[in-house]
Amino acid sequence: MLAGERFSDHPGSVCRVIAAFLRCYNDAVGDERRRDLYRSAADVVGTRSSRATEGARLAVCERALAAATGRTRPRLIRRVVHALRLLDLGGNVTEVYRHLADALSVREDGHAIALALVDDLIATRVPLQPPCQIMTGAPAPWLSNPRLRRSRVPMN
Repeated sequence: MLAGERFSDHPGSVCRVIAAFLRCYNDAVGDERRRDLYRSAADVVGTRSSRATEGARLAVCERALAAATGRTRPRLIRRVVHALRLLDLGGNVTEVYRHLADALSVREDGHAIALALVDDLIATRVPLQPPCQIMTGAPAPWLSNPRLRRSRVPMN
């Protein structure tokens, strides 16, 4: 409704990571805290971005979970799980969001942390890489000029 879309808990204009965390947190808190999420609903419209940005936002959620619970996973397991999560940032990582929402919902300062986390997730962006040059099939200019070729190619 806010983004001109049909009402859904999986809006197309919202980052999948942010939407998944907000769904889990909404389910974990009571009505009083849930009312504060209306502001976040308006703020997250238009946050859909690249997979790199979603990966960075997932890493922010994982760090927040580690801070909230005081537990971290060993580095090797973290790398394997991260690689698997890159395949599907929304569905397969629901447990991260659910554990984070549960951890924040029971803390006295958890609501303020959750709202600040949403702001951090919105602000987290990975700049797009410039596109590669189109390959024309022509040799590189330095290959066709013998003088440049001698200076660029090391001689052993």
